[in-house]
Amino acid sequence: FTVLPNPAKNCVYSGDVFTDGHPLSTPDEPPRVRVGANPWTIAFGVMIFQTKTCADVLYSGHTLFITICACIWHEYAHRSPLVTFRSEALNAVSFVALRVFVLCYAGFCYLVIITTHFHYSDDVWFGFWMTLFVWRGYHSIVRIAPLYPRRPYYAFLAWLEREAPDLALWRRRMEKLQEVEES
Repeated sequence: FTVLPNPAKNCVYSGDVFTDGHPLSTPDEPPRVRVGANPWTIAFGVMIFQTKTCADVLYSGHTLFITICACIWHEYAHRSPLVTFRSEALNAVSFVALRVFVLCYAGFCYLVIITTHFHYSDDVWFGFWMTLFVWRGYHSIVRIAPLYPRRPYYAFLAWLEREAPDLALWRRRMEKLQEVEES
């Protein structure tokens, strides 16, 4: 996707699977990809740290992980708090403080990814927004899925999330709203 070189200047291609039998190549030298190389084998080599590609870094997986953790915290932390106090006001303040901390920590992690030249800033930016859009989109679709039981995709999502307590609560709230609107 991107024609930019890897931001890590010291990145060295490695792995027999990827470089056609040459265990190492220099950062200035393009990788020698074996003709007909199996992309699944290459991906598995990367996963078990036997292959280093120094290839396209457009979508930051590190950013994906950090963003997913922040989204999980933002969406579910208030439903099962780490600490509860006797005072509701103190509970609210601690919840907001922890939410701000998580967002600041995620921002700090994004900066570390960029400043260590592991990814370009646009890789982190793109990774953040794509992850957030997929997260929000999934949660929006899951809420309306029971309304379309004849559509296979929605039926599958409704089945997948059928026992989710947060969605059961959401459905009860929507039923109450409908009752209020009808009366």
